[in-house]
Amino acid sequence: MSNLGLDQAIEAEGGKIVRVSVGDRNVVDKMIEGKYSLGGEASGHLIFRDHSLVGDGLIAAIKVIEVMLQCNKPLSHLRRCINYFPQLKCDLVVKEKIPLEDKPQLMNEIVGLRNSLSGASRLLVRYSGTEPKIRLLVEGEDMNEVKQCLENLKNTVFTHLNVLDIQ
Repeated sequence: MSNLGLDQAIEAEGGKIVRVSVGDRNVVDKMIEGKYSLGGEASGHLIFRDHSLVGDGLIAAIKVIEVMLQCNKPLSHLRRCINYFPQLKCDLVVKEKIPLEDKPQLMNEIVGLRNSLSGASRLLVRYSGTEPKIRLLVEGEDMNEVKQCLENLKNTVFTHLNVLDIQ
């Protein structure tokens, strides 16, 4: 669920982005399978496979300081290598988590909305693993387009699922 700006910055340096389902366990499993050295979670967990298989804030801090020392630059300067894309999120409380694949019309409308986004963009719809919520994320190059798409996505979800509340 990282920002597409991070993807672009990593790819510009020759790195590779691999996305997995949400959850540290999924990140670690993919890291082991692909022999990847760095993984992360939207929660802020960073996993350095050469040191540990869990998100460790102390190791992450040491690694950031290590890069700062190698580059002889402050973090405020280093963070400029990422051009963040406009990104909006919304959580909707649902009465029940009906599998999205059981709602073909909803899935078709989501695909249509995803295809309506121009340029580098992303649209993500998933249920929370721990709460009765469906999480919506829209990201793209143009904030107005992102806002409009998120509104359309919310309306689509309201039409096809039993939404109780917006959070």
